[in-house]
Amino acid sequence: MKKIFSVLLACFALGAQAQTHSSEKLVPYVRPIIGTQRMGHVYPGAT
Repeated sequence: MKKIFSVLLACFALGAQAQTHSSEKLVPYVRPIIGTQRMGHVYPGAT
């Protein structure tokens, strides 16, 4: 019984640490005009 409890506790502890949230804002890294050319021959949205 102790062995099962220890294994379950270890799995819970490892799972709890894996679910951290990043506080870094990723929006500044997005380039919405990527893929367009100088003369506007490529549409920047979904096709």
